[in-house]
Amino acid sequence: MADGDFSVLELGRSAYQAGGSNLAGSPKNDKMQAFGKVTFTYNTGGLVITPSRFGFSTLDFFAVTSIEANNDTAATAAAPFIPAYLGKAEVPGNLIITDDAGTEATDSQTGSFSYHACGSALNADLT
Repeated sequence: MADGDFSVLELGRSAYQAGGSNLAGSPKNDKMQAFGKVTFTYNTGGLVITPSRFGFSTLDFFAVTSIEANNDTAATAAAPFIPAYLGKAEVPGNLIITDDAGTEATDSQTGSFSYHACGSALNADLT
């Protein structure tokens, strides 16, 4: 896996029962949520998170938990890994991973994290 590459293992996906809304508040009936695990090789400047890699046309919400970085070393209370998703609403952004001192992960560091994403489905079944 080259620097900046990642693979997505989706563990679950479901549609919103009431359809949902976009970030402007307009009703939408294609809203979904998904969760899973990402395995990555880090690239300085972050991992580019594009909605289509997670099965969405737009992302309304993207949360990261349970980060293991530095070649899958688990974070500790004394040395946590901190995610920062940088991007405008509904457009791709970068996921930056730092340690508690604010030092960004470096090129070629491997790791994994769990995610929860919400947005408009890439291939919505609107029936």
